[in-house]
Amino acid sequence: MTIYIVDAGDANVPHVKVTKDFDKATHHQKWSDYKGMKGHYADMTPEEREAKIAQFKEMKEAFSALSEDDRETIMAHFKEMKTQFVDLSEEERTAKHAEKKTMMEEFMQLTLDEKIEYLTEFANSVRSN
Repeated sequence: MTIYIVDAGDANVPHVKVTKDFDKATHHQKWSDYKGMKGHYADMTPEEREAKIAQFKEMKEAFSALSEDDRETIMAHFKEMKTQFVDLSEEERTAKHAEKKTMMEEFMQLTLDEKIEYLTEFANSVRSN
């Protein structure tokens, strides 16, 4: 890729040529994690896969329906949880993972309006702590 930079103030140098090489290998590495999602759905039937994708879309819709402040509060909470997770022992990690998994399964059973209400209440409870 070649970029030409023009300096209108200096008549002696009409333009400067700057080149940037595009390395396809880094581009591939940057997006290679998306291939992992194919493996995530590999052991599912097409019906299960469609149901899982529909659940994720519904979660995205519920999260998008929240106010900007609520979204930031929830994201900050989960980032903080991730840093605390590093300090836990292996048994505590397993227990915490199982607890969060059951919470997520219960959350997925809710309707869209119930999910939005739950997330709003969750953001308010995180803010109050």
